Amino acid sequence: MNQIDYNKWYYKIIYFFIANQVAIRRGLIVFLIITNTIFWTFGVMKWTDYFLTTAEYNRAMNSEVAVNYAQLKQCQDITAADFTVKPAAVFESESSSQSGFYGQRDFLVKVKNPNADCYAAKIRYYFDYDGHQEKNRIYHEEFLMPGAEKYLFSFREDIDMPILNNINLVITGEEVMAMGKGAAKNNLEIFNLLGANNADFNNNVATFTAFNNSNKDLWQVGYQVVIFSDAIKTEPAAAAYVTVNKFLANSKQQAQASWFKDLGVVFPTVDVVADVNTFSDNVYMQRDFGPGVPQGVEVK
Repeated sequence: MNQIDYNKWYYKIIYFFIANQVAIRRGLIVFLIITNTIFWTFGVMKWTDYFLTTAEYNRAMNSEVAVNYAQLKQCQDITAADFTVKPAAVFESESSSQSGFYGQRDFLVKVKNPNADCYAAKIRYYFDYDGHQEKNRIYHEEFLMPGAEKYLFSFREDIDMPILNNINLVITGEEVMAMGKGAAKNNLEIFNLLGANNADFNNNVATFTAFNNSNKDLWQVGYQVVIFSDAIKTEPAAAAYVTVNKFLANSKQQAQASWFKDLGVVFPTVDVVADVNTFSDNVYMQRDFGPGVPQGVEVK
């Protein structure tokens, strides 16, 4: 009769499991408990992160998107006729050439957005007058902040009539949207904290103090400068556009606009209007305030 050799390796493995089956069972139970705990912990963390992220996303969307549908429709229903337009005016271009039959002129008109909750992302317009030929029309596009007013210009436009009568601004298209709330409201508040004061005009040079009373640094802020020869601002003599670059928060900058020709204005009135789209992310400077980096040094 053959004798079984229990010293072979597989018999040793079987014997080990039989002899230690209680310890192995306990070890497996502990392993399952630990694995189950890790699994549930990971699942709870993911679900918590999902709900927190979703809530944050909804808050962000609510700050950017107008959820007030009545307001949204009200803005969408705004037409060109709803914009408050002051009488258009014309004056001779400083560098007028004779490229047109009757030379060149500068046109301007002041326009106000009628609604403080609606943002006019684009206004397409041109200036018209009696006898103006359609083929000579020059179209422009501009934005208009909620509830704000600004000048719409057309510089060095060739004219085709010796005397210009019934000058009008014609708005051919507009894209108006509801401003929303949250971040959009903050962007409008930033715009309302920009402006100018101490405007003066002397020797064909207009000077003013531009101020940024907001807590944001801006790459560039435009200023429309118009010189009038009367106190009620009905007779423009000249216009210019000035930019203030790297305009830091809570700061002021001196700015000026000059003309080469003598405007011949005896009692000038200077009107300065801030012109910047604070709804655009491109206007904001991003600064690094790390160790050794002084305030005002921009990242890009």
